Amino acid sequence: MLELLLFAFIGSAAAGLWDLRTTEVPDEIPVLMSAAGLFYWFMASLAMENIYPFVLSLSSGLAFLVPGMILYKQGKWGAADAWVPASVMFLLPAYNGQPLLADYILNFLIVSSAYMIIYSLILGAMNRQVFSLFVKDLASNRWTKIILLAYAGVIGILAYIFAQKGASVTPLLISYFTVVFLVAFWRYATVVESNVFRKTVNAAAVKEGDVLEDMIWIGLTKEQAESVRKKGGKAVIKEGVRFVPVFPITLVVTALYGNLLFYLLL
Repeated sequence: MLELLLFAFIGSAAAGLWDLRTTEVPDEIPVLMSAAGLFYWFMASLAMENIYPFVLSLSSGLAFLVPGMILYKQGKWGAADAWVPASVMFLLPAYNGQPLLADYILNFLIVSSAYMIIYSLILGAMNRQVFSLFVKDLASNRWTKIILLAYAGVIGILAYIFAQKGASVTPLLISYFTVVFLVAFWRYATVVESNVFRKTVNAAAVKEGDVLEDMIWIGLTKEQAESVRKKGGKAVIKEGVRFVPVFPITLVVTALYGNLLFYLLL
């Protein structure tokens, strides 16, 4: 089992590093991981005369692959964002005698949220105009003001009622500052999306591997890029969060700590 964990981590980590460096993950990595995992658990099922291990591997991988490919077809994810976590589940559907899927999914939601925040802040630090644009957006966006003022009014009324009854207002304050953070991050993410992940360039600058705004997450081939350059004019190139590193991080967290939700609720 430790060998499978190591194989799953090395494969997904290699895919993550490739994603960070080039935004493209070679198809061979998740395909090899998936094939190895399915073959291993098929042979294990034959040896145990029990189909359950193979079914668990297949169903765990498909639980990530099917929704991931739907998001890919809708242009929300890259193909690697669907295949890499699926290949991890094909390889390691269980750990320490327990199915891994539920813990991995819950930890993925927590780890990916933290990763997105950190990634976006790093992008802001690397593109200093983002923070000034973010401040301007907060000052000018009326919906931000309406939401925060309305929620502040609700919290103020509830805090008065709680205080009159001698109850602690700490949970209300935590709730308010959580909403403030989420609304601010929503606007920050919008600024990053508009000013970092979308770039208008001369068509002559388009190159192989670029993803145009109206495309799903597949980079242009050499011939397609040449065709865009020949047409001339402007082109909008989109980029996204290089998300694949989330999957090996989630795997390590899950193997070491199990379900993070238990720690957050303590």
